[in-house]
Amino acid sequence: MLTRLNHNQNVVSRYDHKKGQAKNERHSDRYVRDDHKHSQDANRLRDFARSQGRVPKNEAPHQMGGELFRDFPNREGYQADFLGVDLPLPRLDPELEAQAAPLKDDPSSHELKYTHFSVIQHKERRTPLLTAVNVDGAQYVEHERDGKWVFDSRIERKYQLGNEAYSNNSFDKGHMVRRRDPMWGPDAGKGQDDTFVYTNAALQHSDLNQKNWLDLENHVLNGAINEHKKVTVFTGPVLQEDDPKFNNKGKINPPTQTPRAFYKVAVEADGKGGLQGAAYVMHQDDLINQESKGQHHIELTNFDQFRVTIKQLEDMTHIHFGDIQEAPKGK
Repeated sequence: MLTRLNHNQNVVSRYDHKKGQAKNERHSDRYVRDDHKHSQDANRLRDFARSQGRVPKNEAPHQMGGELFRDFPNREGYQADFLGVDLPLPRLDPELEAQAAPLKDDPSSHELKYTHFSVIQHKERRTPLLTAVNVDGAQYVEHERDGKWVFDSRIERKYQLGNEAYSNNSFDKGHMVRRRDPMWGPDAGKGQDDTFVYTNAALQHSDLNQKNWLDLENHVLNGAINEHKKVTVFTGPVLQEDDPKFNNKGKINPPTQTPRAFYKVAVEADGKGGLQGAAYVMHQDDLINQESKGQHHIELTNFDQFRVTIKQLEDMTHIHFGDIQEAPKGK
């Protein structure tokens, strides 16, 4: 049986790698709701940036039907050899692969490539079923949170949930690849910008996204930064057939379903020519129909309570993550 959320944990300070001192990082990575119409402002910002020569024409957002889209050209995406041991993009069971959204230019492909990460989108649920990001803690570069949510023009709009799913409710646009994970190396800024795409967002209750889930994200990233190591992270919702229907008061047509849990797998080289990883699952089924409480959160220090075996996760998700040995507890 999988463990549900537990708020009775100890407080832990966060570590700022750039400044080398403890600080609370919660506010810098907190979801910022964006319910207002921003297309005119976004266009003005785009045109100004173009005039200053900062944004190439093919990188700037463009409007289609009053919504903002980006093309994300020349992205390399997830790198299988990143850890020094080949780790291909996880394999989907055939029935699940049939639900993956195809690319317009190559219907045989489902991989959306971004800077340092890739996404496979579920075409009916209109949410990522798998994200894969390469994290280089030794090259981490801090950037202030800055990004406008856009659609990916490489797949059909009908396969993507937009702000119609996130307005006037307690769900955040939950980054599956957190904005800071691809924020390393010369393309750190581009990595952050690329995470603000609806194919990287899932219906995640704010009391999970901004609390325990954020603690888990920081646990993984801070470990990579502090130890100057490379980590590959797989993240997504645990999609079940009986997940509750959701239409956000008629705004989502056709309705979607709300995931009741999310997974994360952190993988690193084991120093013996192989790979080791830790899989985690956090639930939000007790939160889905609740308003955000916004109460004080005690930060987590122990994540073993959320650990599942990689085999258990594969059975839950119908995704096969590769030849990864179980990491010791506490990793």
